[in-house]
Amino acid sequence: MYVTCRILGMLLVVVACAGCPITVTILPPEVASAGARWQLDGGVPIPSGIPVVRAATGNHVVSFTDVAGWVTPPNQDIFVDNVHPVHLTGTYTRTVTGGSLRVTIEPQNAIDGGAHWQVDGGALEASGSIVSGLAAGSHTVSFTPVSGWTKPADQTVTIVERETTTATGTYTIFPPKTGSLTVNIEPQGALDAGAQWGVDGGTFRNSGVTVTGLSPGQHTVSFKLIQFWFQPANQVVVIVAGQTTTITGTYNSQLQTGSLTVTIEPVAARTNGAQWRIDAGMYHASGAMVSGLPAGTHTISFSVLPGYIRPLSEKVTVTAGQTANGSGTYTALVTSNSMVVLAYNDLGMHCINQDFSELMVLPPYNVFHATVIAKGEEPRITQSGVTVSYDVPSNTTSVNKTNFWDFAQALFGLPQPLPPDIGLTGNGLAGNMVSAAPDGRTDWVVTGVPITPIDDDGSENAYPLGVVTVSGANGQPIVQTQNVIPVSWEMSCFLCHNTPGITTASDILQAHDRLHGTQLASHKPVVCGSCHAQPPLGLTGQAGRETLSRAMHHAHAPRMAVLGVDVVCYACHPGLRTQCLRDVHFSNGMVCEDCHGDMNAVADPSRLPWQTEPRCSDCHPRSPMPGFELEQPNTLYRNSRGHHGVECEACHGSPHAITPTIMPEDNAQAIALQGHAGKIDTCTVCHTATPDDPFPHSLSGGDK
Repeated sequence: MYVTCRILGMLLVVVACAGCPITVTILPPEVASAGARWQLDGGVPIPSGIPVVRAATGNHVVSFTDVAGWVTPPNQDIFVDNVHPVHLTGTYTRTVTGGSLRVTIEPQNAIDGGAHWQVDGGALEASGSIVSGLAAGSHTVSFTPVSGWTKPADQTVTIVERETTTATGTYTIFPPKTGSLTVNIEPQGALDAGAQWGVDGGTFRNSGVTVTGLSPGQHTVSFKLIQFWFQPANQVVVIVAGQTTTITGTYNSQLQTGSLTVTIEPVAARTNGAQWRIDAGMYHASGAMVSGLPAGTHTISFSVLPGYIRPLSEKVTVTAGQTANGSGTYTALVTSNSMVVLAYNDLGMHCINQDFSELMVLPPYNVFHATVIAKGEEPRITQSGVTVSYDVPSNTTSVNKTNFWDFAQALFGLPQPLPPDIGLTGNGLAGNMVSAAPDGRTDWVVTGVPITPIDDDGSENAYPLGVVTVSGANGQPIVQTQNVIPVSWEMSCFLCHNTPGITTASDILQAHDRLHGTQLASHKPVVCGSCHAQPPLGLTGQAGRETLSRAMHHAHAPRMAVLGVDVVCYACHPGLRTQCLRDVHFSNGMVCEDCHGDMNAVADPSRLPWQTEPRCSDCHPRSPMPGFELEQPNTLYRNSRGHHGVECEACHGSPHAITPTIMPEDNAQAIALQGHAGKIDTCTVCHTATPDDPFPHSLSGGDK
C-alpha cells in the first residue's frame, strides 16, 4: 500500500516497506529500447522495470536520463518508510518538430489572375511559397477562386516530420465561347429513306438542322444506318467559336456497288504489319475484301511501315457487282553493317503561303539534314567520300500545286524566272545534299526544297516522307533512311480577315493601308519582309521598322480572345488540322505558351526572331551533372551537337517533333533502326558492340 500527497507544491509518494523494492516503469516501450533510464538520487542509470531494494528510509529523488528526440519526464520526489513497495511511472513524449509544405499553382495566367492557396484554412500563400512547422499527419490544401478559371479541388496532403511535402494545383480556364454545326445530307432518295446525322454520338437530326453550343475544337459527325444505303464515313469537323461550320454527307445506294481487294508485297512487309485503305478510310490487311463500295473511281493508299518505302497511292475503278483488284509493293530500305544514316528536318514544321498572287509571308522553302556515321567500336561521323541524295517518293512536283513560280521573280526581284520545281537556292524535290562542314556542322544538308503539303495524288499531307540514300564512289547505295519533310499552308488568316466580296489577302492589305497609311493593296504582290525583317529568309526589312515577328504578335495579341480557340497560336501557325506541336511535350500536356510564353512575350522588342528561342536547359536541369550537357552556349538546339559531335536533332528529332510524336511518320526512322520509337538510345545503332563506359551527353572532356 502507498499514499501520495502534495506538500508545498511537491509531489510526494509516501512508502512504507522494510526492504521493499523501488520499481520504475518507463513508457513508451520504444523510448526504453532507445536507452531511457531512471536514477535514484542521481546514482547509476537503471533500466525500466529493474527494482532497487533496501533504499534508506527518508526522502529520495527519482530522475530520468535524456534521450534524443524525446521530452524527458520531470523528477519525482518520494519518501521511503519501509512499509510499502514503491511503483512509479515515467512517461517520455516525442519532440515534435513538424514538417513543411510547398504548393505550386499552374498555369501562370491563373497566378497572374490572383490564384493563391492555403493549408487548413489558414493564411493565403503565393505559388511556390513554403509553410513550415506543420504537425505530422494529414492536412487540407485549398485554392482561392479566380475569375474566368475553375479552381482545383481541395487536396489532402500528408506531412512528414523534418521533410517538405510538395503539391500542385492546376486551374482550368472556363470553357470558351461556342460554335455551331450544320450538316446537309444528299441525295434526296436517302433523305426519303430516313437518313439523319448526329454529332459526338448524340441524337440523330434531319438534314439542314443546325446544332448550337458546341465547344471549339474537333467533333465527330456520324450518320444513321438506313436500309439499302451506304452511310457516309464519319467526318471530323473543327468548330470555331462564333461561327457555323457546314459539311455535307453523301449516302450511296447499295444497288450500284462493287468490292475491292488489295494484295501487298513482299511477304516480309505483310508480316511486319503493312496495310492498305480505300479513300482514307480504315486500314485493312493484305488480301482483305471491302464490299459495298459505290461504283466509280477510288484511291488506294498504304500505311507507314518502318524500314520500308511505302507504295504510292493509286486509283482504282470499282464496277457495280464486280470485285476490283489492287496491289502495292513496299520497297525495303537499304541497310548496312558498316554505316548508318539519320535524317531530320531543321524544324518540326515549315509554313508556306498557299497563294502568292497578292502577298507572301513564307515561300516553299524546306531544309533537310542527314548525319552519316561509319559504324565501329569507335564510330566516326562521315562528311566526305560518299554521295548523299534525297527524294520524296509521294511528292515529286510542286509547280502544278501552287502559283509560286508565277510570282517568284516579282516577289524576290530575280533576274530570271525560277525553273519549274526549283526552289530559291537552286534545289528541287530530289537531288544531292552537300556537307554542312563549312557551317561548322557535322552533317549533310539541302536547303530551299520547294515542297508543298499536297501529294501527287492530290491528297493533303503535311508529313511527306523524304528518303535519304548514301552511295559509295561506285554509285551503289550503301544505306538508306527516311524521315518527315514537314510542310503546311494552314495559316488561318480567314478566321478574322473575311470581309465579303474580297480575298483574305486583300482584306489584310486593305486593313494595313487603313491602319498605317500605306498603299500595299495597289502594289501586289507584296513581300512582308520587304518592310519588316524576316531573318529566316535573309530579308532585312527597312531601318526603324519592327521585325515581322514583333509586328504580327504585338498587333494581334489583344485581338485573339474573340476567336475562342484553345491555342491561339493555331490561328496563324499550323494548325487546327496540322498540329505543328505533336511531340513528346504535346503528349505530356504542354502547349506552345509553356515554352514560348504568350503572344506579348513573343512580341518583346528585345527578342531576335528565330534566335531568341526556348532552350532545353530551361526545363531540364541536368547540365550540372558531370558529363551531361545540353545545348552549347549561345547556340540553338537545332544547331547544337552532343555525343562525339553528333547533331542533337539526329537522335532527338526536330523542334516541335521531339520523338516520340503522335504521328507514325515521325517515329518510322527510330523504329526501323532500334525497334522502338523515341530518341535514338540504342548504342548498337552506331556501335558494333555496346560500349562499357558511360554514355557522354556532352561536347566537353574530349568528346568532340
